[in-house]
Amino acid sequence: MSNALEAIERGVVSVNKNWRALFRALLVPVGVYLIISNLIPHIELNGFAIHVASVLFQLAFTVIAVTTHRIIILGADSVPCWGINRFGWREVKFLLSQYVIFIFLIPLAILFFIPVAGTLAAMVIGAYMVGRMSLVFPSIAIGRKFDFKDSWDATRNHQLMMFLTVAVFPFAIGILKFMLGHVPGVGLILHLFSILTSIWVIGALSVAYQIILQSDNAC
Repeated sequence: MSNALEAIERGVVSVNKNWRALFRALLVPVGVYLIISNLIPHIELNGFAIHVASVLFQLAFTVIAVTTHRIIILGADSVPCWGINRFGWREVKFLLSQYVIFIFLIPLAILFFIPVAGTLAAMVIGAYMVGRMSLVFPSIAIGRKFDFKDSWDATRNHQLMMFLTVAVFPFAIGILKFMLGHVPGVGLILHLFSILTSIWVIGALSVAYQIILQSDNAC
């Protein structure tokens, strides 16, 4: 179990160690994230506004994720001092890969027709599948050729670590966010906590990528 938790432990440490570089590079996308998060509850959203807000969220998160992966894996010099200043093919591929994984998960929807047990099974199986395929994200971020099959093969001997990193760790954080969300007047703090913990999860995935590829000589 200790080895399975290594990615989470080292990921959080790496994010904290690189906080200055991350702060500068993520200032703009995190600012966009926080502005939208705080505006949405105070405006009446129609269909178009919801679509625009969703796109901005996705773009901001993609830049945050790509930047974090690059800094954790390649170092602070891998991105401009004040962050990625254009949305290029790398970021588009990163975003599209999220939709591809969603498509892979669609067949699991049938399990939701089974009360309780089916929903739980769909969540666990879905989390397992996402964990096995998630190495494509740090690979795309650092510009290495590595597809979903490569990720599935590389994680064969690290299934527990990936499940803990991609599913259990975010779930535990989600419980804390849920509890914090019930405290009055913590809107901005909750959004800050959410983005900070998301960066921890991304950092943990970056470290898992390094551990797996180094130990298995997969690249």
